[in-house]
Amino acid sequence: MACFCNGDGGASGYWYDQNRYCGHCAYKLEKGTDERKLVCPNCGAQIFPKISPVIIVGVTKGDQLLLTKYATGYGHFALIAGFVEIGETLEGAVKREVYEETGLEVQNLRYYKSQPWAFSQSVLMGFFADLASAATYSTAEFKDDEQELALKQWFDRDAIPHDDTRKSLTWDMIEAFREGSAH
Repeated sequence: MACFCNGDGGASGYWYDQNRYCGHCAYKLEKGTDERKLVCPNCGAQIFPKISPVIIVGVTKGDQLLLTKYATGYGHFALIAGFVEIGETLEGAVKREVYEETGLEVQNLRYYKSQPWAFSQSVLMGFFADLASAATYSTAEFKDDEQELALKQWFDRDAIPHDDTRKSLTWDMIEAFREGSAH
């Protein structure tokens, strides 16, 4: 089995390996020469990698940041995250995911930055958002969503745990908030 790995940790190598034959005419695909794509020498079809957009949200309440822990899998603290649905804006996905996972509403969304995430063939887009009507919410008012999140907790800026490295967008955002450099 041929692998067209190109030194990016195998992510595109996996995509090339999983897309070897044309879905239109079944001929063997060839690697494109001018961009990351596969081309069918028989019918001319061009196949590009599919990338799933994912939002990550740092929900803030003044000098507090909402951290969560997933019910299964990743055991460290995290921010609210989720895939963008077909036909949905990034802003809409931020508001929907926060509400679905916590029952909270957010406002004043601010783009932070992005990161490719080869493990899920995604691009992660980080946002900070303020809790809407921050004075009226408390931890006790979180929506019960124990199937997805085991824990939802507000942390003061100076009490945020050091739980992971800064290699992920999530922890880059958490550290930026801790340091006061998040916009």
